[in-house]
Amino acid sequence: MQNWEDGVLYIGTYLIDARVSGDYTIKDGTTLIADQAFGGSDMSSICVSLTSVTIPDSVTSIGNQAFHWCFNLTSITIGDGITFIGGFAFSGTAYYNNEQNWKDGVLCIGTYLIDAKVSGDYTIKDGTTLIACCAFSFCDSLTSIVIPNSVTFIGYEAFASCTGLASVTIGDGVTSIGDGVVADTGLVRGTFADCESLTSIVVSKENKVYHSSGNCIIETASKTLVAGCKTSVIPDDGSVTFIGSVAFSCCGLTSITIPDTVTSIGNMAFYDCASLTSIELPDSVTSIGYAAFNSCAGLSRIVIPDSVTFIGNIAFSGTAYYNNEQNWEDDVLYIGTYLIGAKYNLVGDYTIKDGTTLIADWAFAYCDSLTSIAIPDSITAIGEHTFYDCNNLTSIVIPDSVTSIGEYAFYYCDQLETVYYTGTQEQWEQIAIDMENDALLNANIVYNYQGE
Repeated sequence: MQNWEDGVLYIGTYLIDARVSGDYTIKDGTTLIADQAFGGSDMSSICVSLTSVTIPDSVTSIGNQAFHWCFNLTSITIGDGITFIGGFAFSGTAYYNNEQNWKDGVLCIGTYLIDAKVSGDYTIKDGTTLIACCAFSFCDSLTSIVIPNSVTFIGYEAFASCTGLASVTIGDGVTSIGDGVVADTGLVRGTFADCESLTSIVVSKENKVYHSSGNCIIETASKTLVAGCKTSVIPDDGSVTFIGSVAFSCCGLTSITIPDTVTSIGNMAFYDCASLTSIELPDSVTSIGYAAFNSCAGLSRIVIPDSVTFIGNIAFSGTAYYNNEQNWEDDVLYIGTYLIGAKYNLVGDYTIKDGTTLIADWAFAYCDSLTSIAIPDSITAIGEHTFYDCNNLTSIVIPDSVTSIGEYAFYYCDQLETVYYTGTQEQWEQIAIDMENDALLNANIVYNYQGE
């Protein structure tokens, strides 16, 4: 407990955990309050005797469930420095449960809008500066929302599951939408997830960070599409080059045309668009992120161009294409020249078919009955976690066309004995091999391999 200061654990300027009671003032200079720092779901770690808290101006971020279930917390003072408030940060507190603190169905702390229980057409009061994550989620009778110019931040899932929401108008002050999404963990949904009635998104023409076009919200400088709805039409004028993380997740989209100005599709960009049946990516796309089309249960037609050089883990899992047994070849799934994944029960020796140009990250992970693999010379890279935990893999053929091997590609491949490499030792030493590939590096390398 030597690292704790008066019941609080800090790492630098970050407040990580707390065991305090009564009236507590967070020390000046603190910049972040971590997720569940004072609250959470584990009763043994909740500050149930905390009665008041004062948060200084130096704090910019309050994490998810930071004070969740602090039952006796009646007084909350927050400084002017806040730029992010996570989901359910103050739910279950005495302050939250006091009806007198709610005004017209909305709970605010200072200028920060924490939670809402509203319906019909609603205009957020002028002077509000921040909408916390999940603040309006499940307001299923909300039909339209007007966000004033004073608001600068809209949290992720702020309007998730507002199934009756048809129209959104965003003022000129918003500079951040959906910040706090963790790229590869959790299944964080988009700002307007499950808003099945949403057909109109308008951003003020005076906004200097975002603009709207085709019922999409676009970060102007980065050309990133950050949020859309089921009626969105991605503009083809060059204003969008990147479809951002969770941009269309759970939005009720039935069809979309991706223009040839788009180069990258972000993590979970179309996650759980269950009514989407077909996707054709243009030749401009080079990268498809983690879970980009995951759980698109109706997606049966997928066209990927030759330009793609990266496909993230579970990018197409849970799609109709993925679930169709006819699309699998000997327990391996291909889309065109791309190897997407292999079933865990893949047994024995396997040769990747010639002409395959890319192996998706994690493609053979956990195939613990796979004993040997042969990679064709059409492959130039082995991605991250490709053979992760293939603990019975004893040999592999790697062509001299491979120039890079991603991190953890052969992690837990403890039985790997022999690597048959078609190039010279000098060429092998030029391959960029990332961290945690000791099983590969410790194996016996057979150079200039010409086959049996």
